[in-house]
Amino acid sequence: MGWSIKNKDNKWEIWSSITDSVIASFNEEKECVRFIAFEEIYKGKKKAIEELLCFPSGWHINNERQWRNKEQDEYFEWIKSINENCDTYKEYYKRIDQKLDELLNE
Repeated sequence: MGWSIKNKDNKWEIWSSITDSVIASFNEEKECVRFIAFEEIYKGKKKAIEELLCFPSGWHINNERQWRNKEQDEYFEWIKSINENCDTYKEYYKRIDQKLDELLNE
């Protein structure tokens, strides 16, 4: 994802090259940095979900590289679903938390 930050008159905006639009606006630098940090936390959670669903894909086991498995399709369909069906970041983050909790407590 290509993000850039615009700051004019102490108004902070995060611009996405993917949507070609502002995806978040803030009145303070601190709010902008918190948003970015929160997004990094959820990138980590999505990576954990990917490992839980797709393991052992991408790993070397006994000197043999493991490749794509059918579970990867489930992961990519889930990512596509939350990207297309969540109207707010709050809903998006909630769906990530729910999926991680579901997978960790199976």
